[in-house]
Amino acid sequence: MDYISAPDPLKDMSELKHNRFYSLDDQGIKVPKQRSPEWFHMRKGKLSGSKLSQFLFLDTIDDFIIMFEEIWEGRKKPAFTEEQKKWVEWGCKYEDTAMENLLNNVKDIYVFEAPMVQHEDVLYLSASADGFYDQFDSVTNEVIETGIVEIKCPGKKKKASTNVTYYYVPQMYMEMAVSGRRNAIFCSWGPKTTRAWKIKWNDNVWNALCCMIDQFRNVKHGDKLKNWEKIQMCQFHLKRLCHQVVDSAVPLHTDKGWSNPPFKTI
Repeated sequence: MDYISAPDPLKDMSELKHNRFYSLDDQGIKVPKQRSPEWFHMRKGKLSGSKLSQFLFLDTIDDFIIMFEEIWEGRKKPAFTEEQKKWVEWGCKYEDTAMENLLNNVKDIYVFEAPMVQHEDVLYLSASADGFYDQFDSVTNEVIETGIVEIKCPGKKKKASTNVTYYYVPQMYMEMAVSGRRNAIFCSWGPKTTRAWKIKWNDNVWNALCCMIDQFRNVKHGDKLKNWEKIQMCQFHLKRLCHQVVDSAVPLHTDKGWSNPPFKTI
Protein backbone atom coordinates (compact mmCIF):
# COMPACT_ATOMS: atom_id res chain seq x y z
CA MET A 1 0.00 0.00 0.00
CA ASP A 2 1.15 3.54 -0.73
CA TYR A 3 -0.71 5.09 2.16
CA ILE A 4 -0.25 4.90 5.88
CA SER A 5 -2.92 5.75 8.41
CA ALA A 6 -1.47 8.06 11.03
CA PRO A 7 -4.39 9.12 13.22
CA ASP A 8 -2.45 11.02 15.83
CA PRO A 9 0.14 13.73 15.20
CA LEU A 10 3.40 13.39 17.08
CA LYS A 11 3.38 16.89 18.54
CA ASP A 12 1.06 18.42 21.12
CA MET A 13 0.05 21.48 19.10
CA SER A 14 1.27 23.70 16.33
CA GLU A 15 4.26 25.94 16.98
CA LEU A 16 3.65 28.03 13.86
CA LYS A 17 3.81 31.80 14.28
CA HIS A 18 1.95 33.67 11.53
CA ASN A 19 -0.30 36.72 11.64
CA ARG A 20 -3.16 34.76 10.04
CA PHE A 21 -2.76 31.55 12.03
CA TYR A 22 -4.19 30.93 15.50
CA SER A 23 -2.94 27.91 17.44
CA LEU A 24 -5.02 26.10 20.04
CA ASP A 25 -3.06 28.03 22.65
CA ASP A 26 -3.89 31.34 20.93
CA GLN A 27 -7.56 30.35 20.99
CA GLY A 28 -7.44 29.35 24.66
CA ILE A 29 -8.33 25.74 23.80
CA LYS A 30 -6.84 23.20 26.19
CA VAL A 31 -6.36 19.59 25.12
CA PRO A 32 -4.90 16.62 27.00
CA LYS A 33 -1.16 16.14 26.73
CA GLN A 34 -0.07 13.72 24.02
CA ARG A 35 -0.23 10.06 25.09
CA SER A 36 -1.60 10.86 28.55
CA PRO A 37 -4.44 8.67 29.95
CA GLU A 38 -6.91 11.48 29.16
CA TRP A 39 -5.58 11.72 25.62
CA PHE A 40 -6.03 7.98 25.02
CA HIS A 41 -9.50 8.07 26.58
CA MET A 42 -10.63 10.74 24.09
CA ARG A 43 -9.73 8.45 21.20
CA LYS A 44 -10.91 5.13 22.56
CA GLY A 45 -13.69 3.55 20.52
CA LYS A 46 -13.72 6.30 17.90
CA LEU A 47 -13.92 5.77 14.17
CA SER A 48 -11.80 8.82 13.43
CA GLY A 49 -11.45 10.55 10.09
CA SER A 50 -7.89 9.41 9.54
CA LYS A 51 -8.93 5.74 9.71
CA LEU A 52 -11.44 6.02 6.88
CA SER A 53 -8.89 5.65 4.08
CA GLN A 54 -8.66 1.99 5.06
CA PHE A 55 -12.18 1.45 3.69
CA LEU A 56 -10.78 1.89 0.18
CA PHE A 57 -7.99 -0.67 0.54
CA LEU A 58 -9.28 -3.60 2.60
CA ASP A 59 -9.65 -6.66 0.35
CA THR A 60 -11.67 -9.19 2.34
CA ILE A 61 -14.49 -9.37 4.85
CA ASP A 62 -11.95 -10.61 7.40
CA ASP A 63 -9.90 -7.43 6.90
CA PHE A 64 -12.97 -5.39 7.82
CA ILE A 65 -13.66 -7.59 10.86
CA ILE A 66 -10.08 -7.09 12.06
CA MET A 67 -10.44 -3.31 11.68
CA PHE A 68 -13.73 -3.45 13.62
CA GLU A 69 -12.07 -5.38 16.44
CA GLU A 70 -9.13 -2.97 16.57
CA ILE A 71 -11.46 0.00 17.02
CA TRP A 72 -14.16 -1.40 19.29
CA GLU A 73 -12.95 -4.66 20.84
CA GLY A 74 -9.40 -3.88 21.91
CA ARG A 75 -7.60 -5.97 19.32
CA LYS A 76 -3.97 -4.87 19.12
CA LYS A 77 -2.90 -3.25 15.86
CA PRO A 78 0.34 -4.37 14.19
CA ALA A 79 3.23 -2.06 15.04
CA PHE A 80 4.54 0.28 12.37
CA THR A 81 7.79 -0.75 10.74
CA GLU A 82 10.78 1.52 11.26
CA GLU A 83 10.36 2.76 7.70
CA GLN A 84 6.67 3.58 8.27
CA LYS A 85 7.55 5.42 11.47
CA LYS A 86 9.94 7.61 9.50
CA TRP A 87 7.19 8.42 6.98
CA VAL A 88 4.87 9.47 9.80
CA GLU A 89 7.58 11.53 11.50
CA TRP A 90 8.34 13.31 8.24
CA GLY A 91 4.67 14.12 7.65
CA CYS A 92 4.22 15.55 11.14
CA LYS A 93 7.54 17.40 11.25
CA TYR A 94 6.78 19.61 8.25
CA GLU A 95 3.08 20.35 8.79
CA ASP A 96 3.82 23.81 10.18
CA THR A 97 6.09 24.57 7.23
CA ALA A 98 3.35 23.50 4.83
CA MET A 99 0.75 25.60 6.65
CA GLU A 100 3.04 28.63 6.54
CA ASN A 101 3.60 28.20 2.80
CA LEU A 102 -0.15 27.87 2.27
CA LEU A 103 -0.85 31.09 4.19
CA ASN A 104 1.91 32.95 2.38
CA ASN A 105 0.35 32.05 -0.96
CA VAL A 106 -3.37 32.16 -0.14
CA LYS A 107 -3.62 35.61 1.35
CA ASP A 108 -7.37 35.86 1.93
CA ILE A 109 -7.75 33.24 4.66
CA TYR A 110 -7.26 32.98 8.40
CA VAL A 111 -6.56 29.50 9.77
CA PHE A 112 -7.39 28.27 13.26
CA GLU A 113 -5.71 25.13 14.53
CA ALA A 114 -8.42 22.52 15.10
CA PRO A 115 -8.86 20.19 18.07
CA MET A 116 -10.41 16.75 17.82
CA VAL A 117 -14.14 17.23 17.22
CA GLN A 118 -16.74 14.58 17.97
CA HIS A 119 -19.87 14.26 15.82
CA GLU A 120 -22.75 15.83 17.73
CA ASP A 121 -25.17 12.96 17.02
CA VAL A 122 -23.00 9.90 16.34
CA LEU A 123 -20.69 9.66 19.32
CA TYR A 124 -18.28 7.11 17.85
CA LEU A 125 -17.38 9.44 14.95
CA SER A 126 -14.66 12.05 15.34
CA ALA A 127 -12.06 13.90 13.29
CA SER A 128 -9.12 16.26 13.72
CA ALA A 129 -8.56 18.60 10.80
CA ASP A 130 -5.25 20.44 10.66
CA GLY A 131 -7.18 23.67 10.74
CA PHE A 132 -10.42 25.55 10.16
CA TYR A 133 -10.23 28.41 7.70
CA ASP A 134 -12.24 31.59 7.27
CA GLN A 135 -11.98 33.24 3.87
CA PHE A 136 -12.49 37.00 4.00
CA ASP A 137 -13.43 39.67 1.48
CA SER A 138 -10.39 41.85 0.80
CA VAL A 139 -12.52 45.02 0.73
CA THR A 140 -15.06 44.54 3.53
CA ASN A 141 -13.03 42.01 5.55
CA GLU A 142 -16.26 40.04 6.03
CA VAL A 143 -16.10 36.24 6.16
CA ILE A 144 -17.42 34.89 2.86
CA GLU A 145 -16.58 31.20 3.24
CA THR A 146 -15.52 28.70 5.89
CA GLY A 147 -13.93 25.30 5.64
CA ILE A 148 -11.35 22.84 6.92
CA VAL A 149 -7.67 22.55 6.05
CA GLU A 150 -5.99 19.19 5.60
CA ILE A 151 -2.19 19.18 5.26
CA LYS A 152 -0.24 16.24 3.85
CA CYS A 153 3.55 16.01 3.59
CA PRO A 154 4.12 12.68 1.81
CA GLY A 155 6.81 10.88 3.75
CA LYS A 156 7.42 8.09 1.26
CA LYS A 157 7.91 10.12 -1.93
CA LYS A 158 8.93 13.35 -0.19
CA LYS A 159 7.29 15.34 -2.97
CA ALA A 160 4.08 17.33 -3.15
CA SER A 161 1.22 15.39 -4.73
CA THR A 162 0.19 16.40 -8.23
CA ASN A 163 -3.51 15.98 -7.42
CA VAL A 164 -5.74 15.69 -4.39
CA THR A 165 -4.99 12.24 -2.99
CA TYR A 166 -8.23 10.32 -3.45
CA TYR A 167 -7.97 8.15 -0.35
CA TYR A 168 -7.90 11.22 1.90
CA VAL A 169 -11.31 12.35 0.63
CA PRO A 170 -13.27 10.36 3.29
CA GLN A 171 -11.11 11.92 6.01
CA MET A 172 -11.84 15.44 4.75
CA TYR A 173 -15.56 14.69 4.53
CA MET A 174 -15.60 13.52 8.13
CA GLU A 175 -13.73 16.69 9.15
CA MET A 176 -16.32 18.79 7.34
CA ALA A 177 -19.20 16.79 8.81
CA VAL A 178 -18.18 17.04 12.46
CA SER A 179 -17.29 20.74 12.19
CA GLY A 180 -20.35 21.82 10.20
CA ARG A 181 -18.15 23.37 7.50
CA ARG A 182 -18.82 22.63 3.86
CA ASN A 183 -15.53 23.38 2.13
CA ALA A 184 -12.04 21.94 2.34
CA ILE A 185 -8.55 22.99 1.34
CA PHE A 186 -6.23 20.06 0.66
CA CYS A 187 -2.58 21.11 0.80
CA SER A 188 0.31 18.87 -0.22
CA TRP A 189 3.88 19.87 0.62
CA GLY A 190 7.31 18.76 -0.55
CA PRO A 191 10.67 20.43 0.05
CA LYS A 192 10.58 22.18 -3.34
CA THR A 193 6.88 22.72 -4.03
CA THR A 194 3.56 23.33 -2.27
CA ARG A 195 0.21 22.69 -3.96
CA ALA A 196 -3.35 23.21 -2.75
CA TRP A 197 -6.87 22.61 -4.00
CA LYS A 198 -10.34 23.58 -2.84
CA ILE A 199 -13.10 21.00 -2.47
CA LYS A 200 -16.80 21.73 -2.01
CA TRP A 201 -19.19 19.46 -0.12
CA ASN A 202 -21.24 16.98 -2.15
CA ASP A 203 -24.10 15.11 -0.48
CA ASN A 204 -23.55 12.09 -2.73
CA VAL A 205 -20.06 11.56 -1.35
CA TRP A 206 -21.24 11.87 2.25
CA ASN A 207 -24.12 9.46 1.63
CA ALA A 208 -21.72 6.91 0.14
CA LEU A 209 -19.40 7.27 3.14
CA CYS A 210 -22.32 6.86 5.55
CA CYS A 211 -23.39 3.72 3.69
CA MET A 212 -19.86 2.36 4.08
CA ILE A 213 -19.82 3.19 7.80
CA ASP A 214 -23.22 1.54 8.35
CA GLN A 215 -22.07 -1.67 6.68
CA PHE A 216 -18.84 -1.59 8.66
CA ARG A 217 -20.69 -1.21 11.95
CA ASN A 218 -22.71 -4.35 11.13
CA VAL A 219 -19.85 -6.39 9.69
CA LYS A 220 -20.01 -8.98 12.49
CA HIS A 221 -23.79 -9.40 12.39
CA GLY A 222 -25.79 -11.57 10.00
CA ASP A 223 -24.65 -13.58 7.01
CA LYS A 224 -20.94 -13.11 6.30
CA LEU A 225 -21.22 -13.55 2.52
CA LYS A 226 -24.12 -11.12 2.20
CA ASN A 227 -22.29 -8.60 4.36
CA TRP A 228 -19.26 -8.84 2.09
CA GLU A 229 -21.38 -8.30 -1.02
CA LYS A 230 -22.87 -5.15 0.52
CA ILE A 231 -19.47 -3.87 1.61
CA GLN A 232 -18.02 -4.45 -1.86
CA MET A 233 -20.83 -2.43 -3.41
CA CYS A 234 -20.37 0.42 -0.91
CA GLN A 235 -16.60 0.32 -1.42
CA PHE A 236 -17.01 0.53 -5.21
CA HIS A 237 -19.33 3.55 -5.04
CA LEU A 238 -17.23 5.35 -2.42
CA LYS A 239 -14.01 4.89 -4.39
CA ARG A 240 -15.68 6.09 -7.60
CA LEU A 241 -16.99 9.22 -5.90
CA CYS A 242 -13.62 9.93 -4.27
CA HIS A 243 -12.05 10.00 -7.73
CA GLN A 244 -14.79 12.37 -8.88
CA VAL A 245 -13.89 14.71 -6.02
CA VAL A 246 -10.28 14.67 -7.20
CA ASP A 247 -11.37 15.51 -10.75
CA SER A 248 -13.56 18.43 -9.63
CA ALA A 249 -11.10 19.95 -7.13
CA VAL A 250 -10.10 23.53 -7.97
CA PRO A 251 -6.35 24.29 -7.83
CA LEU A 252 -5.39 27.27 -5.69
CA HIS A 253 -1.77 27.14 -6.85
CA THR A 254 -0.58 28.48 -10.18
CA ASP A 255 1.10 26.50 -12.95
CA LYS A 256 2.86 23.48 -11.44
CA GLY A 257 2.68 24.70 -7.86
CA TRP A 258 4.17 27.31 -5.55
CA SER A 259 7.94 27.19 -5.37
CA ASN A 260 9.04 27.00 -1.76
CA PRO A 261 11.68 29.27 -0.26
CA PRO A 262 15.12 27.64 0.12
CA PHE A 263 14.67 25.04 2.81
CA LYS A 264 16.84 22.38 4.39
CA THR A 265 15.05 19.28 5.60
CA ILE A 266 16.21 17.64 8.80
